[in-house]
Amino acid sequence: MNSSHERAKPQGDCTGGSVHTRVDQLENENSELQRECQILRQANSVLFQSQLTEEAKLFWLENENHSLKLALIKAERKANYQDMVLKNQHWEYPVALPSDDELQSFGFNDGESYGIVSFITEMKDIIMKIRRGEIICDSFGKSIHFPPLGHYDWDSSLPYYEGLLPHYKQFVDALVDYRHTIEYYEDKYLIHVGDASLPRVVLDMLQEALKQTHFHSYDFRGNEIGGLGYISFISTCIASDTRLKALQLLDVTFEHSNNVDIFCQAVNNHNSLEELTLEHISFESPEQNFGDIINKLKSKTIEKMYIGDRSVPGTLFSGLRPAEFLQSNPSLKKLMLFDNPLSGEDFVHMQTALQNNTTLLQLTYELDTLPITWRRLISVVFDRTSLNAAYESNHHCCVKGFSHNNGKICYKYFNTGSHPEWNRRKKIYTILSMRNMNRQNAAHFESENMGIKYLPQILSILKQFSEHNLHNEDDDVGDHDVKPLSIVYEIMRDWKMPELYNLALLNE
Repeated sequence: MNSSHERAKPQGDCTGGSVHTRVDQLENENSELQRECQILRQANSVLFQSQLTEEAKLFWLENENHSLKLALIKAERKANYQDMVLKNQHWEYPVALPSDDELQSFGFNDGESYGIVSFITEMKDIIMKIRRGEIICDSFGKSIHFPPLGHYDWDSSLPYYEGLLPHYKQFVDALVDYRHTIEYYEDKYLIHVGDASLPRVVLDMLQEALKQTHFHSYDFRGNEIGGLGYISFISTCIASDTRLKALQLLDVTFEHSNNVDIFCQAVNNHNSLEELTLEHISFESPEQNFGDIINKLKSKTIEKMYIGDRSVPGTLFSGLRPAEFLQSNPSLKKLMLFDNPLSGEDFVHMQTALQNNTTLLQLTYELDTLPITWRRLISVVFDRTSLNAAYESNHHCCVKGFSHNNGKICYKYFNTGSHPEWNRRKKIYTILSMRNMNRQNAAHFESENMGIKYLPQILSILKQFSEHNLHNEDDDVGDHDVKPLSIVYEIMRDWKMPELYNLALLNE
């Protein structure tokens, strides 16, 4: 009788033909299994639909329809992107670089001529990448600078801008193609506009291109570009880009009295803008200030706002109380104020605004030196006068203060926990720790009319933070290295011992 090893041997010695036959057999079996699985899936789908209520069927069909629409949109974007890449496969830059003789005829020396040629060459390289469907990246991430970072600022006495216009037109035309890349990759793209002197005709060309190309973020800098009408240009770009999420204005001047209305209307009417940064904004009219913008911002979508403005103290809110500002911008979760010298009255109003607000989750204030009135914000997020006052403080908004004293960065954090209840309990623990250092808890309990019904909650808080080292926290709620057992001992020794003893006898 042959062994099992001997019976297996003929299979190990199969010829190449029998191996191929076996592979074909397995592939046929696999195809058959796939067909059977497909039949089972279809049968299961039919069974699933037959068991659904009419309302559930409608919901299921709507989801299926939505998924099919998304798939169709992605397929269309992919086709447009591939068509664009194929169209530009053999595309060549059509404008010749200027010769040395041409540049010298405009009065440029060798160094200036080299700068102009380098600038055009950099712009040409970016245009070629855009035409090929490549993603443009720089130190800011996936972003494009217009003009490019190595821009050349020509002197108005040497009017060479006519020689550069054909190159700018190629750049602007390429942006229209870049929309296919943005849509296909569905990622966050940023465009920087400014930091250079540009003629108005270039600005007009750019505006038409941006109406067709939807960026995730806009970064507008300076008013040298385009001269008068820059705010109108910005507002048009905002209104035409329905996918815009973030907007930054830096060193921008509002040239006319109606510019504030035009800009705020574009921001307020936008349905997807989530982040707004306004830094070093100035006004041609002496009667206007930053408060005019703050007064008219009434966005339903902005969640983050960064304001950097070295304005006159008291003009940031310009009569509008912060509580009204927060009510007018109900989606605002993060407000960061840099270089804003708020007045004492501003801090009073900010304190009032935070007392009953639960939507603002972060308030950051940074100045060379934090004023004494800054403490008003501290008191509203952590009132240390009593346990009840601490309990009723604002536990939602993380308040951060930064100052730069003699080159040293000082900071104070409050409400750093991820949940308001955690912040609340931590403040209670901090007060208990502070009082325990002088054995004052029992006396305060008496003066605050604390009943023994609160003892379980206090013990729960002590247990929660028994393994939490407050001394290593980066906020200013309390750096008190007090052991929870020490607080428990103090309470049990000094507070309402007769009542607790009688309560124990009743429970027996």
